[in-house]
Amino acid sequence: MKGKKGMANLGSLYYESWAELYALLALVIGFFVGWGVSNPTLSYVIAVVCGIFFGKAYSDRKKKLKFPHFLITLGFLLGFMVGSFDPNTNRSIILVSFIFGFILSYFVSLKNYFKARK
Repeated sequence: MKGKKGMANLGSLYYESWAELYALLALVIGFFVGWGVSNPTLSYVIAVVCGIFFGKAYSDRKKKLKFPHFLITLGFLLGFMVGSFDPNTNRSIILVSFIFGFILSYFVSLKNYFKARK
């Protein structure tokens, strides 16, 4: 939407494309996390942990906002894989580790194996 003088209204820009902005932020964060880790084993462990985090967040959403969450997750994963440019780090293993953590956490959350005590 345009304002009176042709300048974009930042509030409406954020409202219309918040998922893309957060996906870009997740891409940058993922890049710096991947860049900061020089050990391949630690990269794989971080990929599993991040997959667990995103899988839990995805399962908590149930039926609402799944595509924006997918964009944010994909942005982080791509940034992490690009940032892990150590020659000994295999990006395929990072992808498989992330997917493993995501699926594991998603199904554990759906089955309520670890319920919070009240």
